[in-house]
Amino acid sequence: MRNGKTKSYIIGILAALFFEPFGLLYSTVTGGIIMIFVLTLGYITYYIIGESPYSYMFFWIQPPVNTVWSILAIKRHNKRIMKELEGE
Repeated sequence: MRNGKTKSYIIGILAALFFEPFGLLYSTVTGGIIMIFVLTLGYITYYIIGESPYSYMFFWIQPPVNTVWSILAIKRHNKRIMKELEGE
């Protein structure tokens, strides 16, 4: 058993909203790393292209994607923990 504790949806949502991809690390490390890469790509695009809708796209998609990803990752984690506890 990896981690016998369930994760909180409230903490996951608030962390994803306020700390963006770094808050997503609470729910899923892989998702947090991917979204940090997407945010970095957004900054690079902003400095290469300048102010355009394409450069801002990376910043606007972060909050909803992080929140939904956080909820799904916590749901998956908690379900796995419950299965492990029932199997013991």
